[in-house]
Amino acid sequence: MMKHFHVGQSALLLSLVAVVEAGKKEEVCVLPATIYLGWSTIFQDAIAFLLNPTVAISLAICFSVLVFAPHHKNEFMKEFIGIILMIACTFTPGPFYGTYKGYEEWVIHMCGVIVADYLMGGPHVNPSVTTAMFVWRKISLQQWIVYIAAQMAGGIIAFPLVQELATPYGATIGGPGIGADVTAQHGMWNEFAATFLLLAGIFLLCTTWLGALYHIKQPLVAATIRGIIVTFGATGPAINPALGTTWAFYAAEQVWPTSVTHYMVYWVASMSGAALATILWSIFSKTGPFEEPETPMNLDTAASAHFEALKKVKYAEILAGYTPTALLSVKTCSSGNKHRAVHEGPKEVGPAIKKMNDEIGSLSNTEFQVDSDTKVVSFVCNGKGGTLAGTVFFNDDFLIHREHMNIMKN
Repeated sequence: MMKHFHVGQSALLLSLVAVVEAGKKEEVCVLPATIYLGWSTIFQDAIAFLLNPTVAISLAICFSVLVFAPHHKNEFMKEFIGIILMIACTFTPGPFYGTYKGYEEWVIHMCGVIVADYLMGGPHVNPSVTTAMFVWRKISLQQWIVYIAAQMAGGIIAFPLVQELATPYGATIGGPGIGADVTAQHGMWNEFAATFLLLAGIFLLCTTWLGALYHIKQPLVAATIRGIIVTFGATGPAINPALGTTWAFYAAEQVWPTSVTHYMVYWVASMSGAALATILWSIFSKTGPFEEPETPMNLDTAASAHFEALKKVKYAEILAGYTPTALLSVKTCSSGNKHRAVHEGPKEVGPAIKKMNDEIGSLSNTEFQVDSDTKVVSFVCNGKGGTLAGTVFFNDDFLIHREHMNIMKN
């Protein structure tokens, strides 16, 4: 409940500040008196829209993926509703603020991004983000198809819905498009760079320690998105293939784009930017396709890790190799004197190993023999002050449950 209170209150407060400040600007467009369309008009418009053959067939194709992936229906609906909500929250600031493009519009747009993300629990709502997650090995190919189908279906519905709701207030929504003087190469580079920066920001802000601080992370993500939109104006930018194409579909009165340039700019370039950002992040963070595989645990690797930790005197790693009830028996031989002590558990084993290391110094030239059947390892290690020999007993999880050490001082 506290999370809802803080986010909702913050968004409302920022919105009110923006409205008050906007009211002080002479450039703000004054909206005409509200003219309600009425439910009957809205209902008739919705029926006419859904009965459009192109719309009906397009939505049927999008929803048909659930026939082959019914177990992903919840994910489908999350993306479908999420992108509708995202468009509703982020495509209205410009029209409602008229000709003035000051910081108030930035604030309202950022609030829309935050609210949409929060209410839907963080859906992708973007085929390029979905592609990045696929490249990063976070989702399967089937999920990639389901998510993009849902995003396209949501985009088809969202733009006419938002315009229908905005019409009574005299507002006209807009969308991304390739500028008249923009070449195909320029447009592709624009979307590529914009989406690359978007994904780089998402990785940096959402997959590091900042990701756990929602009230810091999400405003920064929203600010990043807004900054990219303002900076890369040659193509909108869409930084979202579903937005670019479903907006073009709506703007052309339910006719899909036929230009190859459109798909090269908004799909190929955008997804390529997302993929490159993901690969570079994977290399940097050693995650996804470049994640270092864990060495399969066996008796040899467990023994090697134990003696390597002893050699480098890494107590945390040494103790991590023992069970909570492990027994360490230490016999010290020096000048004809013998002393034996038994230690139980990491709290006693740790000091005993530290004392052993103080007595004979750093270990080197470790030799050990492994008996895989009994999971017993015999070893001999040389140190500056003496020799360490003994036997280690591992359990089925390759943790040490018993160990005998014989210390022979020089």
